[in-house]
Amino acid sequence: MDRNSIFCPNENCKYYKITGAGNLKVKQYQGTSQKIALMKCEECGTYFSERKGTVYYGIKKPDYIFDQVMLLLMMRVAIKDITRFIGISEETIGRWIKKAAGYLQALHDRVLKDLEVTECQIDEVWSFVLMKKKTAQRKGITDKEKIGDQWIFLAIDVVHKVVLHWKVGKRTLKAAKEFIKELKGKLSSSPLYTTDELPAYEEAFLSNFCEETQPERTGKRGGPRKKPVREVSKDLKLAQTHKHRRNGKVVKVTEEIVFGNEKEIREILEASPVSNRINTSIVERMNGTTRAKVSPMVRNSYSFCKKVEMLEAQLTIYFAYYNLIWIHSRLKRTAACLAGLVSKAYTFKELFELRTPEFICGH
Repeated sequence: MDRNSIFCPNENCKYYKITGAGNLKVKQYQGTSQKIALMKCEECGTYFSERKGTVYYGIKKPDYIFDQVMLLLMMRVAIKDITRFIGISEETIGRWIKKAAGYLQALHDRVLKDLEVTECQIDEVWSFVLMKKKTAQRKGITDKEKIGDQWIFLAIDVVHKVVLHWKVGKRTLKAAKEFIKELKGKLSSSPLYTTDELPAYEEAFLSNFCEETQPERTGKRGGPRKKPVREVSKDLKLAQTHKHRRNGKVVKVTEEIVFGNEKEIREILEASPVSNRINTSIVERMNGTTRAKVSPMVRNSYSFCKKVEMLEAQLTIYFAYYNLIWIHSRLKRTAACLAGLVSKAYTFKELFELRTPEFICGH
């Protein structure tokens, strides 16, 4: 383990979150399968494990086994198969996945903020939890929020291929509104948004990019006769693609500008290094990549998740892997490096040994 990033975990110590100050000493080693150093801060007298603050803290197995499990997940290996290969129970692997997901989500939140994006494509990809919708209806299951069909809302930076935001939920107006609200909070720019023809998107953007003004009262008795007037933000640029199908096959694709100045949108597309028309091809390709890498996303698979929390955890690990670790064969860099969000490509081990999200390179 890299000890250069170790700091005193005592918040009252003057060396808290300060590395390389010379205040830490190794007092002894513990463990059998892996020697883990017991550290002491000479300034405040605090004793702590060298794993303190890392994702490995509290795990009884060696670090490399934890890393192997995460890599196998990214190779679309099901949890049951990992159990047979590594020799660890499914319950233990499930706890590891949730722990790694929470840790990587904190890192991602640190990296994915105040983003400058010119083009953003949005789509949703289908999966399910425990059983499919028809089976849940046949069995009369009432808790349909976390069981049955689930949709992964996905937003991607078209130019740099960074996955900006994702959310698991039902394909409803409520879920779309929450997704757009969370996505908007990560961006400092006003990009061109492109979506498919899902009706919920128009209202979801309206609810997050408009102001309501109440008409002046008439002085007459009773409530206001007119509904509040919606004023759409001038910065909102939204375009949609409409796929026309015949016998289940796409026969024609049309484009529509929903909000924004058409001239300004055309100028963005002309200046774009990757797009020459309104489309959702990049995010749809990302949908296919996700299915190829995350075992619960594979169609007609027995490796589906039994709980929605596990699906969210595996997707969180995958999108962190995609943005920060995976070197794209064509780009020769990670997506986060290409966007200038971090200064280097990481490994799982390097990410897991960061004791605080603040230590990630470039932040």
